Amino acid sequence: MRKAVALVLALSMLLPVALYVWIGGGWSYDIGLWYESGRIAHEQGILNVYRIESATPGVFAGGYFAFPLPWLIICELTYKLVDAFSLEQIAFAYLIRLLPFLAFEATTILLFIYTREMKGEVEAATVAFIYAVGLAIVNWITLVTLGQMDTIPVFFTVLGLLLASRDKIEYAMLSLGIGAAFKLYPLVIALALLIYAFRGRRRGLMRCAVWAIAPLLLVSIPPLIHDAQAYIGAFTFYSGWVGSVTLYFWVYSLLGLNAYLWYGSAMPAGAPLQYIPIITAISLLFTCIALLLAYIKTGSRKMQLDISMGLPVIAVLA
Repeated sequence: MRKAVALVLALSMLLPVALYVWIGGGWSYDIGLWYESGRIAHEQGILNVYRIESATPGVFAGGYFAFPLPWLIICELTYKLVDAFSLEQIAFAYLIRLLPFLAFEATTILLFIYTREMKGEVEAATVAFIYAVGLAIVNWITLVTLGQMDTIPVFFTVLGLLLASRDKIEYAMLSLGIGAAFKLYPLVIALALLIYAFRGRRRGLMRCAVWAIAPLLLVSIPPLIHDAQAYIGAFTFYSGWVGSVTLYFWVYSLLGLNAYLWYGSAMPAGAPLQYIPIITAISLLFTCIALLLAYIKTGSRKMQLDISMGLPVIAVLA
């Protein structure tokens, strides 16, 4: 490995460590949600969390726990550890962020390995740096500040793509399925990968599909048996929300308007809805541009740094 490549890879790995140490103990709504969910699971039973939190909207005004069981188990175990040793809440914040942080670092390594196999060491170091550092504002600082856990399903998604590139489709489906057991969106990648991998062939298709959905189904059986309505309701709760990092929210904020859909509240009479179609059109335009550039680059053997860094930025704007 070249010294320059090793240096860039080292920076890609070490700078997030410094960031984790610096602000990993900060509190946020999400960290508070993980803390309260872990406490409820510890005191009243893990399968009761969905029902209890959905029944107390005043306590969880910014949203309640609406994810599959694995992350809730981690929240409970983290709370139990902090409670057993009488640790401060800052310890909970650091501990609950630890697994997402490790997943982030592991994803950086996977991206380096994947790109090195496809393009070479220089390009691999570039991709690792862009992911870990170059897009830090939207990719890591935001996640570690808010305390979200998206880096875990992202890790399993990237691992799935790496396995698929080596023609290990079944293992790729399993990896995507494990990611979906934390958040559902890896199933979209799994569906696209199934369509691409089999292209009209049926042999092995059903087996791979089972690998993709089995983890989510297995972890969903206990809460579905216990209280199916509360569990399913958790997954549909955010359907009317507009998140704070979307184009809608920022445009409405700049215009000094209330983003009524943000917290899923009822739309009042006279709400300024005229901007929504315009913003949607702009968002779709950004998405199409990003997809077009990605399609063009897949046919190019030379990686251009400006386009490589621009693609994720355009996707974020969308």
